[in-house]
Amino acid sequence: MYPKFNGLYTTVSGKQSTHWELKNDQDVVVNRGTLDANKGLQSFDLGYTFSEAGKKAYMKKNKKAKISPAANGKNYLPKGTYQLVLKQGKATAKQTMEVK
Repeated sequence: MYPKFNGLYTTVSGKQSTHWELKNDQDVVVNRGTLDANKGLQSFDLGYTFSEAGKKAYMKKNKKAKISPAANGKNYLPKGTYQLVLKQGKATAKQTMEVK
C-alpha cells in the first residue's frame, strides 16, 4: 500500500479538477497529475514513483544517479525530501514530506 495524502478539502459542490505535482529538494518535478475532487475531504495515493518526464528531468540534473525499475516495473523515488503542490483554481497548497 502506498502512502496516502489526506488533506485536500474543497467546499465547492460537484467535481473540481485539482492539479498536483511532486517536487524534490532540487525543485525538479518528479511526478504530476490531476484528480477530480468532490466537496469534502479528499485523499489519494501518491505511489512515490517517477513519471517518465519526471525521471528524465531528475536524471538530467543528477547524471550519476542510478534509477532501476522495481520488480513491478515502476521507478520509485530515492530517499529525500519532497514537496507536494496542489492547485485548484486560484488556490495553492503545499506539503513537505520525506521518503525514507
